[in-house]
Amino acid sequence: AILGEEAVSARTLVDRAHAAAAEARRSGAQRAVFFSQTASLGARAQLDAARELREAIEKRDVRLRYVGRHDLATGRCVAWVGYVRWMHALRGEIRPVEFLRIAETTGLATELSRAVLRCLREDCAALRTHWGADVQISFGALRHHVLHEDFVGDIERFLADSALPPQALELRIAERTLTACAPQLLQSLRQLGVQLVVDEVARDMGSLDQLAHAPLWGLQLDRAWVTAVRHDEVALKVCRAGIAVASGLGLTPIATGVDDPQLRDTLLGLGCRLGSGDLYTDSFAAAATDALAAGAMTGR
Repeated sequence: AILGEEAVSARTLVDRAHAAAAEARRSGAQRAVFFSQTASLGARAQLDAARELREAIEKRDVRLRYVGRHDLATGRCVAWVGYVRWMHALRGEIRPVEFLRIAETTGLATELSRAVLRCLREDCAALRTHWGADVQISFGALRHHVLHEDFVGDIERFLADSALPPQALELRIAERTLTACAPQLLQSLRQLGVQLVVDEVARDMGSLDQLAHAPLWGLQLDRAWVTAVRHDEVALKVCRAGIAVASGLGLTPIATGVDDPQLRDTLLGLGCRLGSGDLYTDSFAAAATDALAAGAMTGR
């Protein structure tokens, strides 16, 4: 913000500089952002959205929906994968891409991730009777939570409170988050006995050296590449490379967006053995998600 153009007092100048900074964070700009009335309105709208999100966290409107991950060859369910879900009282279900960005830019990401982890603990108690002995539960912690100094302690407490065997818990860490993780953090998580999966592989460029040294169990391909694999030569190359990297490192390649038999067969041909998508009718997952959401509402 520029004194004399956008402001005539020090207080107003600082307030408008804050608005420009918020706009820069929101848009991920790699350049200087100057104050404008549009930015000011955008910052106010973001604050309103942040207030709504905070209230949703407190009221437990942000929970998890579950999708089954299957063996692509046999169709056997091997894991329930939890994805964050916000059911707004007026606007219905809000896409994660909309509110996760708000959480990251307003400092709510760790609080949101911890709240969803608490929901997972409650869901485990309600749903474990429906799981086979070898079926895992998968949780994708948000970046700010993973990098928080208490993250390992949060997972340790979750395991103690939920009485879930450590090997039954899978932690999904986005590839861009993995690049910022200290080796000690990953080793500490692995010592707890949980399975570590790198998520959104091929969305960002990770380090092969880091992947080789990290105590990982699997690599999950980014959905956008998987769904485009049959009509986009670049997507095919990316998926083939991702699966080859996983196999070469002794890790399990995983696909998302497996929506039809032809795509499943293509992935099997590339060497991928596990996946989730519309091909599999997860009636229990849908019913369980609705029942848990209803239970959360009536239990307030």
